[in-house]
Amino acid sequence: MVGYRRLIPGCDLYTKTDLEIADTETEQKNDCIYIKKRDFQDGLSNLAGRCNCSGYGVCYIEEGNVTCKGEECAPYIMIQHGQLLGNMNRHLNRRQLKCNTGYVAKDDVTIMQCLNGEWVPDVECQAEIDIKIPEGKEEKISCTTGKIKIIAGFYGLGPCSHLSAFQKIQTTCEGHSSCTVVSSNDFFGSDPCQGIAKITEVKYICV
Repeated sequence: MVGYRRLIPGCDLYTKTDLEIADTETEQKNDCIYIKKRDFQDGLSNLAGRCNCSGYGVCYIEEGNVTCKGEECAPYIMIQHGQLLGNMNRHLNRRQLKCNTGYVAKDDVTIMQCLNGEWVPDVECQAEIDIKIPEGKEEKISCTTGKIKIIAGFYGLGPCSHLSAFQKIQTTCEGHSSCTVVSSNDFFGSDPCQGIAKITEVKYICV
């Protein structure tokens, strides 16, 4: 079992054996040093009634003056359609956004950092728009606001696919407010699966 115990003013990693030792008066094991609350009683008594830091601020005593420094950010941030990887919340720590299947990071922003008690920048998962076009048909794709950003493009069937389908769709549509994609050999320049009915699949978002 591995975990951590919150102490004043820090944390230490422990195993089950270490935890049993830490709960006794036995000397510390190996290189692990255990700090108990009573070791800080004098310092804590000086803070009584004077330390009123809000949020995740930390109290500091410097030459008799108490100041609050926002060194920690909120530990839990709820992300719709995704999650944040990482569990460190102190100043300059970073966390990474991982979106659920069918969602992508808005504006390709996946890293947020704790700066003076605030996570910046904001991160968000937005839904991909997924369109499938049968061979011989065409489809107009568009954005009511923003421009088209192509996430994926495919022409073929199963493992049989056109190697340049993504590039062709990206060249046709990326950066435009609307475009038309034709599911045909002529549009893509060749037949990747001769004698087989194919489909075109486009995944995009509006940015």
